[in-house]
Amino acid sequence: MGPEFLRAAPYLRVLALIHFVIVVLAPFTVMLNMGGGERAAMWISLVALALAIVLFPLLSHLYDAAGFVTAYALVVIVRQALIFRGATSA
Repeated sequence: MGPEFLRAAPYLRVLALIHFVIVVLAPFTVMLNMGGGERAAMWISLVALALAIVLFPLLSHLYDAAGFVTAYALVVIVRQALIFRGATSA
């Protein structure tokens, strides 16, 4: 492992944690889609896409790799929170 990997290690840890959150909350996505919430799932995905379109360029430009990881984390957290809310309120 070179010095490039050591500099990227904190970002990779955050990305791994975010992917763990996605895996843990994946059943709620399935519940929402199979429980008649396809329209809500579509709107949630569109909101997440719009948020990503704004946050990725902005935070990546301002904070480089840390901004990218932060934008990714925010988009995933917002999307998963909305899916959880939609799946549990139905």
